[in-house]
Amino acid sequence: MADSVTLNKEMRKAVKRLSYFAIGNIYFSRKDYKSAEDYYRKSIETDPEYAIAWNNLGYVLLTQKRCTEALSILETAIILKPEDWLAMENIELARECVKGNDLRIRQ
Repeated sequence: MADSVTLNKEMRKAVKRLSYFAIGNIYFSRKDYKSAEDYYRKSIETDPEYAIAWNNLGYVLLTQKRCTEALSILETAIILKPEDWLAMENIELARECVKGNDLRIRQ
């Protein structure tokens, strides 16, 4: 019985994390970056080790020219998932942004 309770708790957490993440993606696709940011943060609050949510949060911060914050967030994404090539690309964009260089952000 205890194992099924733990499993149900983990399943609810996963569904919640993915739901927040998906809603963030919907807002991002509509260019509602503030709402996307809010939902990526909720996804991270649900599962602080969810690297892709950290990556997407960093990217949405880049679209708002919040360079230093984006860099910090993307560094966390890389720590959580070092092999994530998209996070590696995004961290390079964040570094250029911090330097004040104009960026070509995919939106």
